[in-house]
Amino acid sequence: MQSANEAAIECRANHLALNTIQETGNVAIFQRLGFTAVTTSEAAWCVSDQFAQLNEVSMIRQCVVKGG
Repeated sequence: MQSANEAAIECRANHLALNTIQETGNVAIFQRLGFTAVTTSEAAWCVSDQFAQLNEVSMIRQCVVKGG
């Protein structure tokens, strides 16, 4: 995560963004890393043998400047 943060700062980005599937349990992991969920929508592009519907969550986190 630190490497992604540093690369984003070098590119003058203010935020890191990602998408994940809610049913994987990854939302909670990314929240612990400082990400906030901004949208959730049906992930019609993928299927599961365990869930009738999957949900894609878009998440964002502000870049952190060292020492700041």
